[in-house]
Amino acid sequence: MLLMENIEAAIFDLDGTVVDSNDVWLEAERLILEKNGITAPEEELSKFVLYTYEEIYPEMCKLGLTYDFDTFVSAMDEIALSEYQNITLKEDIEKYIRILRGLGIKTAVATSSSRTLAEEVLRANGVSDLFDIILTTADTGIGKDDPDIYFRACESFGVPPDRAVVFEDRYTGIITAKNAGMKTVCVYDRYSQLDFFKARNVADMYIYSFADMLSEKKASLLGDSE
Repeated sequence: MLLMENIEAAIFDLDGTVVDSNDVWLEAERLILEKNGITAPEEELSKFVLYTYEEIYPEMCKLGLTYDFDTFVSAMDEIALSEYQNITLKEDIEKYIRILRGLGIKTAVATSSSRTLAEEVLRANGVSDLFDIILTTADTGIGKDDPDIYFRACESFGVPPDRAVVFEDRYTGIITAKNAGMKTVCVYDRYSQLDFFKARNVADMYIYSFADMLSEKKASLLGDSE
């Protein structure tokens, strides 16, 4: 079993890390463009899946979207919320987080999604109780290219950054957390695989699934196994 030596807090990204939700965002983009009489190839829309609303919006406008930003956000949230009840957790993540909590490690979600969406998908999967706090970039007013969301999680727990580990599927999140002095684990997701192959070179660890975190072979970086 993995022992998280010197780690007191684990901070998890949501989309693509805790849950398999990126298909929802691809479908939301497609439907919104369709309502505006616009079609775009899936490979182009797939690039936007990893973007924040602020990043997606100008790209969608280039394709011909005429919504103002607030209308765009409301439309995306409405579609996503209807689908988030059907999204499933990443394989083995529930088992892994229960082990962390059994070791007394605090757990948090840090996401660019809205609080409503985050709370809904965790509730629908019966794991709301596995996270002590949920923080969103809306809470900080700053994206994940700034470490504030991670620092706030640490402050909430009274844990110094060097005793926290961040799980992310995106290069930006990995770099930000690492520069903030935190341990980092890069998590594979098919939509962010280009980020994965870049981020795994700088992260403290990379995994293809959370089964890897339960493996003795992966235990040595963040702790030892027994």
